[in-house]
Amino acid sequence: MRDLRNLQNLNQELVSGGNREASWFQEDLTDRQRKLKQYLQQKNQEFNQECFNMIEQLNEERIQFQEERNKLPWD
Repeated sequence: MRDLRNLQNLNQELVSGGNREASWFQEDLTDRQRKLKQYLQQKNQEFNQECFNMIEQLNEERIQFQEERNKLPWD
């Protein structure tokens, strides 16, 4: 992580100095970071939704099992 920050800082210095190639590199890096962040957020939301659905399903099964258990004779 520290190496990435160092690279970003060096690149920013080049961009500030008018280096066109560094500017393109910075734009590409920013775009990739944005896309990765969006992708990870989407996957996180999908994972959370899947967990929620699974919890709901397990709760429904638990309730069903409890109802079946309660119908059993206690003799």
